[in-house]
Amino acid sequence: MRILHTVQGYPPVIGGSEEVVRQLSERLAASGHEVTVATAVHPQRTERRLNGVTIAEFELTGNAVTGVHGDPRPYVELIRSGRFDVMMNYAAQIWSSDLVFPHLHELRCAKLFVPCGYSALNDPAYAGYFSALPEHLRRYDAVIYLSASYQDTRFGESHGLTNGRIIPNGADEREFDGPAGDFRARYGITTPYLLLCVANHYPSKGHRLVLEAFRRLNRRDCTLVIIGQPHPVGLRRGCYRECRLTAWLSRGVRLLSDVPRADVVAAYQAADLFLFGSQIECAPLVIYEAMASGTPFVSTPCGNVPELAEFGAVVDSADAMAGATRRFLDHADERTSISRRAREAWRTHYTWERIAGRYEELYRRLAGARQAA
Repeated sequence: MRILHTVQGYPPVIGGSEEVVRQLSERLAASGHEVTVATAVHPQRTERRLNGVTIAEFELTGNAVTGVHGDPRPYVELIRSGRFDVMMNYAAQIWSSDLVFPHLHELRCAKLFVPCGYSALNDPAYAGYFSALPEHLRRYDAVIYLSASYQDTRFGESHGLTNGRIIPNGADEREFDGPAGDFRARYGITTPYLLLCVANHYPSKGHRLVLEAFRRLNRRDCTLVIIGQPHPVGLRRGCYRECRLTAWLSRGVRLLSDVPRADVVAAYQAADLFLFGSQIECAPLVIYEAMASGTPFVSTPCGNVPELAEFGAVVDSADAMAGATRRFLDHADERTSISRRAREAWRTHYTWERIAGRYEELYRRLAGARQAA
């Protein structure tokens, strides 16, 4: 099949959407499909073909509400060219999907959309956007939701859409089935317990809550490691400076950035608990990665995390996070039981190998139906 994936960012950009589209694109290319990713220009990207995937770059930013900046015509021409059997648009509220909506009725390929949660659903500025969205969604052959209960799924159901499918996110079996690296020794962690948070330094990621929970935990036998990049457009708009100051003033907090991916995986495998304080998510990859490493999580109820509550604790305050963390640390048998069950669930349902196979099966079926029509 000739497959087009559209997404706002792609490696070397690091983030959840980028990782999902990378996993799907590279695995489908490895299965013999011709895969193109349409994305924004990035100054550090030097390759137009990466791990079997062709990258088409466009100097575009923004969305239909804030305004699309740049010349959309080359991108629209790629979409309308008719060269593809399947097109998947990843995430709403971004130019790479919003520019497609007016042309959906023209396209003969199989069309799929992954909304990723509708983070601006309750923003008054987006009222017109979401009023028009159901009509666009009906023109897709499938709308793929990452969970059964999050607000994007409920939005589709409330508007009578029948083209919804549930395909979750996951974690890479090639990483988490490999040998564990010695993260503690490499980074000088000597306390009995290691608590981990992996999140880039956007204020909505909840570092402040995690740091406050650690302060209230008030234990000398723990180190809190936070791995994440500063905000890409500078420190002022992110929370990195605040986190760095808090880490400097706090006992037992390590703030790490520019950590090699192998060391991030090793950190998951070395951690006793994973702490996550995010306020805006859909299906956070870090929770699946904690499951893949057998690390129980303590998280806010962001996105679909409540669906996975049996593999950790869902909390709504720093006090509750500190209390759940304390309970898990004091009950090794509970941590061991959750670790085993989380790994089993991940292995059965949430490896990227399995998830990419589900996408491929759906692509084949929808493309075949289109060709037969």
